[in-house]
Amino acid sequence: MDRIDDKPSSLRNHTSEGVVIRLWEIYLLRNRTNLGQVLTSYSLDNGPVPDGGPGTGRISFRFTAYDWSRSVAQLLHTNHIPYEVTSKFLMNNGGDNRKKKVYIAEDDLNILFALNTMLEDAGYDVLLSHCGERMLESNLPATDVFILDKLMPGVDGIQVCKHLRKHAHTRNTPVIMISASRNSASEALAAGVNDFLEKPFHMKKLLELVAKHTSGEKEGVAQWQQISKR
Repeated sequence: MDRIDDKPSSLRNHTSEGVVIRLWEIYLLRNRTNLGQVLTSYSLDNGPVPDGGPGTGRISFRFTAYDWSRSVAQLLHTNHIPYEVTSKFLMNNGGDNRKKKVYIAEDDLNILFALNTMLEDAGYDVLLSHCGERMLESNLPATDVFILDKLMPGVDGIQVCKHLRKHAHTRNTPVIMISASRNSASEALAAGVNDFLEKPFHMKKLLELVAKHTSGEKEGVAQWQQISKR
């Protein structure tokens, strides 16, 4: 692996590269949020790896360069966690092989479970919430795209999207909003939504949008088309 001495921002858009960072474990233990879990969810190894042998107190994480520049570096800065970028490396097969994660917030359980089934069948890792309040928790799990229903009791999709856009690790995460009200599109886009779908919609269209916002391109759509023909 090659040594890098430039700033992390220089790795932006290098999706075929990975980044290794080193930090003191004590800073994660002192952090009062679930920051360690969030870093684990982003990491290529599903967690840290010891650095320097037992008892040193140092650990390392490996991330894709895209996740590092888009979310993880900002998350560490926000939580005042000192770190060192030690190296970079080329990813196998030119990219990130992990399943892409889709987080859905929808209060209609029939729609929620239908979306869950379709997206899992298309090859995505799906996280579910039946309300907007859970989306306001600090340090949400690493997610590649959010799907938000606009009309939810309590905290609606617009409020959730505004919250996501205020926080470093979700500020740039794509958001797809679904709603039975066509008049909500302009409000949703103003809140930071990337795409808006009016209910009822074809599942193929939603999968096309999810694929657009992940590195899976049209793979999920192709898989869904095969499933729908059964």
